Amino acid sequence: MDILTPVVPEDRQHPNFRMLTSIELSGPERAVLQGWADGFRDRDGKFAKEFQTTYNSSFWELYLFAAFRELGCDVDQSHSSPDFVLRTPVGEIVAEATIASHAEGYAPEWERPDPEARLDVNREELITLATIRLANAVTSKHRKYFASYATLPHVAGKPYVICVAPFEQPFFFMQNDLALRRVLYGFDQHIFIDDKGTGARLVLGVATRDSVTKDNGSQVPLGLFTRPGMEDVSAVIFSNTATFTKVQALASEGSYPVIFLASRYNAAGIEPHLIRLPRPHYQETLLDGLHVCLNPFATRPLDPGWLLERGAALHTYDPATKEYSGLGPDGFLIQHGSFSALRPGMARGFAREPKPPDSFKRPSLPDFPEGQLVAVGGQVMSFVDHHLGHYRGWTVMVARDRGDNDWGAQAFEGLYRSLAECQSVPKEMRYLPAADWRATRDEAFEDMKRRIDREVARSRESRQAD
Repeated sequence: MDILTPVVPEDRQHPNFRMLTSIELSGPERAVLQGWADGFRDRDGKFAKEFQTTYNSSFWELYLFAAFRELGCDVDQSHSSPDFVLRTPVGEIVAEATIASHAEGYAPEWERPDPEARLDVNREELITLATIRLANAVTSKHRKYFASYATLPHVAGKPYVICVAPFEQPFFFMQNDLALRRVLYGFDQHIFIDDKGTGARLVLGVATRDSVTKDNGSQVPLGLFTRPGMEDVSAVIFSNTATFTKVQALASEGSYPVIFLASRYNAAGIEPHLIRLPRPHYQETLLDGLHVCLNPFATRPLDPGWLLERGAALHTYDPATKEYSGLGPDGFLIQHGSFSALRPGMARGFAREPKPPDSFKRPSLPDFPEGQLVAVGGQVMSFVDHHLGHYRGWTVMVARDRGDNDWGAQAFEGLYRSLAECQSVPKEMRYLPAADWRATRDEAFEDMKRRIDREVARSRESRQAD
């Protein structure tokens, strides 16, 4: 199937497609994409048009088609839906492709300012928006199963896998698997201390997320695979590295200079392997960066062996212990990006100035009402039932010691919204440690507020004296 010969006028072409076809020296990249499409059956007669007008969803579907073939699957294209009916090395499955797209009013992924702007990206805003959009993509395809697929003869009795990729914002690739872990397992991150002397990492606990707040104030529940309700979804396959950077990496003999930046999992240390290499010295495979996330409540479980044998990262959850586990092989591709050195005039007729960042909406992080506690979950050593509250420019963290059920509080100068943020407060910030233990959460909170009142008063008196 020819996906590159234009079938729609230029003014209707997606910016990514126009860039792909306008760069004189991008023939090797176009050959990679055309290779993904070879053997792909256009079942409804409009795939090339959709690739050229909407691009990302078609790009992801082509990548999956190429990846499944690389994994040794026989792709049955005789059915109109779902997207993939596969005979894998461990049996037959059905898979549906979907992407997380930008919401109305938000910046689309192609509206990227200067690459240096990635240094100014607000991490929590990026992960929050990605979480909302990924949750929407996964739950929509769960509903689609019941509405369209469940009764089809070629679907019945087979594991159903949702394959999702993020394209919901500029610099989407920086989310790694962080938003996905929140969506499926309610897992935010480990709480840890690094010993710089020995290079050892001591894990103290975990930060979790039960929900995320949308702009309209509604709550999106997270941890979809930590409870019954999605039993018909066997697993989720995910990649944040199935991007044009991968196409450039696979076009190793490309005709223009490209510098690749990548991070890979380091099983022997606490910091990832960081890579900065030019083409053709940079190496990456088609399957690098694939994640497979299992649903422990699945009615028809997926055997992930054929994926793990080819280097995929595995995500699981144990309902008995309520513990999430995620592990990839040494060298697993966590994130990548690229910088292309294009000479003036190399992109024929393609000139597009990105819109200023303030032209678009930004995700609103949840407000913490002054002087009130908000449950944030998580577990650190013996402390559980964490709550946070904002008071007079400070953040109060209240938690219960599950050993004796007493409540303690500590406070950090500044406003923080998550357990993970509190655990990484800069050492130079003022801090009020836990003092007396209280019988209730509210007593511990009120005690800490009185201590903050005294601290604020002392600071005011000190400034006046100066």
